[in-house]
Amino acid sequence: FISAGLHKRGHKLLSNGLLLLGFLLTSLCKSGVHVAQVATAARVCGRLTAVAFGVMVVSKHLLSMIVTWLVPRILVMHEDVASGVLRVSLAILLPNALAAASGLILSRWETEAAP
Repeated sequence: FISAGLHKRGHKLLSNGLLLLGFLLTSLCKSGVHVAQVATAARVCGRLTAVAFGVMVVSKHLLSMIVTWLVPRILVMHEDVASGVLRVSLAILLPNALAAASGLILSRWETEAAP
């Protein structure tokens, strides 16, 4: 939102810098999130861990395909780049909220200790 506002006010270099910083921080955090996903899948699924990993891989590929298809269409709908970026941010807000909620539920899932 900050980057979009700066872009609208003509601070394109600062706006692009903030976007780049955001993308960099997102990339750095993804590795930690992946470790948490794998650990949670192993803890919750037990003997079906391989199935859980397969589901995670397939779902990530599907999500990547959907984003690759959807984001350009959202950006083209708006002449202003900042409005397009804002719309993309709003479009991914719900899936991210669902992912956070499911992560919270799985973190509270009680399982028996592995033998």
